[in-house]
Amino acid sequence: MKERAHDRTERVCENYALKLSLGTGASRSDGDIEKQAANYTAGQARISRLRADTAELLDREGVPSIVRPYYYDFVLRLAKRDSELVSEHARRVEGRLQLELWAARGLSRNLLAHIALQVLGLDLTGPEPDPCAADDTRVELDRT
Repeated sequence: MKERAHDRTERVCENYALKLSLGTGASRSDGDIEKQAANYTAGQARISRLRADTAELLDREGVPSIVRPYYYDFVLRLAKRDSELVSEHARRVEGRLQLELWAARGLSRNLLAHIALQVLGLDLTGPEPDPCAADDTRVELDRT
């Protein structure tokens, strides 16, 4: 399965680079197509790795395939938010917020916390962090 995902990622990245070189894809304002293609390839590889790791964990837990897309969405959303935040406190607060949001949508809270720990290394167990606590690093949260 991982080989198939890797081949698919490679093919998608090649198509993206081709569209950029032909001028049919949206390009950067500075015109650095090689850097844009490299960034896209790195992002796709990361997404593919996150999905594969999540799929492996969901296989072990016996999660039905019909609900897997929701767990994939959770891990991708959490990974995106995690990469935007610099302080550990902000990462934990946002992680717990996402955990509660996806649990309210009907996903298993324990499995979500397990995914966050195993796939992203983010421990969402224990007492809920105080979002108003003093933090040495101020980061603007994207509210969209």
